[in-house]
Amino acid sequence: MLKVWQHFPQKEDAQGARQARWITLGKVKEQEDYRFHISLIDTSHKLSELFWQRAPGAITLCSATLKISGQFQHFARKMGLHLQKNHTVKSISCPSPFAYDQSQLIIPKLKSTPTHINDQHLQEFQTFLKAVLQEFNQGCLVLFTSQKSLESTFSTLPKSLQNKITCQGDLPKHQLIEQFKRHIDQNQSHALFGLQSLAEGLDLPGNYCNTLIIQKISICHAQHPSSTHT
Repeated sequence: MLKVWQHFPQKEDAQGARQARWITLGKVKEQEDYRFHISLIDTSHKLSELFWQRAPGAITLCSATLKISGQFQHFARKMGLHLQKNHTVKSISCPSPFAYDQSQLIIPKLKSTPTHINDQHLQEFQTFLKAVLQEFNQGCLVLFTSQKSLESTFSTLPKSLQNKITCQGDLPKHQLIEQFKRHIDQNQSHALFGLQSLAEGLDLPGNYCNTLIIQKISICHAQHPSSTHT
């Protein structure tokens, strides 16, 4: 408690790393109790001390989302790479394999918004999706924000379309992808229904994914003081 109190007035720790500070009010044995909290929101110094300086050899960090405004500096600071004096940090940016000039972004004009408290938006989305699925060819990936909305949407489709859809949860992930790809390899139009987490690390090149449909983009609302700063 004394250590927390001593550091509470400081915006940064001894190494200069930013820290979030907040007070919560609770009750202990029916009496009000104030609690003081401190949490690091900048872990770059810790990563440098506990990981990078102890790394035995070369390490590769690879992702499609490391750059901000075409630069790696923000990521490097977050990861503590800017603190490395005894190691060489190199960056390389490879061109995208995706033909964006051949793609088309379509935002349907729905009457309701994704934040609508009732099911109006989902119902409109289901009507839009049904029309798209009746005309799509090759592979189609449809991402939902919840299992409930996925199952609800699937149940509203006619049997003729349900037979052309594989849903997340029916099979383990690797079998799910294999079954989906098998339909496309046999020149059958097929759709894959899944949650947004399904798309993480998922590779569907070429005709495996000619169409991507997202029910709505999920935005995480920070509920923790340390999260609001990251």
